[in-house]
Amino acid sequence: MGLFRTFFQKLFKALFYGIVALTLVFCGAVVFFMTWEPDRGTYPHRGLHLSEANGAIDFSMLARDDVSFVYLRVSQGDDRADPAFAANWEAASHAGLPVGGAHVLSPCVPGADQAGFFLSRLPAGQDMLAPVLELDGGATPDCPAQDPADFRRTITAFVQTVEQGTGGQVILRASEEVYRSVLRGAGLNRPLWARSLWRSPSYVRDWRIWSYQSRGAVRGILGDADLNVLAAGLTPEDLRLPTPSN
Repeated sequence: MGLFRTFFQKLFKALFYGIVALTLVFCGAVVFFMTWEPDRGTYPHRGLHLSEANGAIDFSMLARDDVSFVYLRVSQGDDRADPAFAANWEAASHAGLPVGGAHVLSPCVPGADQAGFFLSRLPAGQDMLAPVLELDGGATPDCPAQDPADFRRTITAFVQTVEQGTGGQVILRASEEVYRSVLRGAGLNRPLWARSLWRSPSYVRDWRIWSYQSRGAVRGILGDADLNVLAAGLTPEDLRLPTPSN
């Protein structure tokens, strides 16, 4: 009995310490992935992609915490406006942050109609960054994804209308899946906002913005934040639209 007791005591200790070690490794991996960021020497300009889902935001704190630019969700489809957009825009501008607007494209609504709705929500006559069109997240059970050719036509109609209204090129925010199935080889030739977690985007070579973390932590925001960097050599000034006087 003594031998069995000693054996099981050693086995229990081994299992206990093994579980503790695995827990520490797991926690360390979580901390690493939650705090990892691209090299600051190569990508010094960091920005955020925000919406109503981020709740109350302290933009003054963001401006003091190494945030170089902010994109705010404006709208989706032709009838869904982000209720926090106007207040967030005013607060971000007051904090001195370069700010731009983003629209989530619905595959079931004509692109020109969505563009008109988006433009109607943007503050008139204000300095801003180039508009962004988000190509992921617009499909719903009531509005399934389109055939790639039809989706490209919706994208083109939106882009043409918004570029006429703003005087600057639209930036397309697309995951690898959407880029490969819809954009690659389509001749749209617009700046890209790539999404690639914890590693440099490999599916597109010339990107302007890189979303590298969707659940990051930033002072001034409670909860997860979408973290981004500008491509090497770019500054927020390179994304700025021509001023209305031009």
